[in-house]
Amino acid sequence: YGAGQTFELETQTAAWNDARTLALDRLRDEAVAAGADALVGIRLKRGGYDWAAGLVEFVAIGTAVRTERFELDHTPVLSHLSGQDFAKLVRHGFWPVGIVAGSTVAYVAAGFGQQSRVSGMLSGRQNQELPDYTRGLYDARALAMERVTREAHGLHAHGVVGVTIERSE
Repeated sequence: YGAGQTFELETQTAAWNDARTLALDRLRDEAVAAGADALVGIRLKRGGYDWAAGLVEFVAIGTAVRTERFELDHTPVLSHLSGQDFAKLVRHGFWPVGIVAGSTVAYVAAGFGQQSRVSGMLSGRQNQELPDYTRGLYDARALAMERVTREAHGLHAHGVVGVTIERSE
């Protein structure tokens, strides 16, 4: 009775995932043109502007590297790892296969119980958890991690390293 709910905003979620994919695809195209075997140290930066509400922008930056040690005839692999960490993996017999990511845009509708806690007479006098929003954050994280896992399986990866979770409102 009166519990909050989390709703994924599928159109916005798709926009974020598509924008990130486009930025990485463009970065890969630049690496191919440069004759790179890999891109390391990739950073994805989300953009936003006051004058463009609702704009979805990603900027992808990385360092293209070439190897003389291996004969590679495939498209460059993308990695957020530093050049040193990338080299450590290769030295131990692992070849990174790419970047995987997942975004989820969610809306949390607060239930009656949470609304009454927030607007009650004593609401401003104590810190308190807002359980509907906490559950919404957990739900959004689970959806994003499902996407990451699906992408990793699509690349035939044996694992995912360096997972970071970002939240914005």
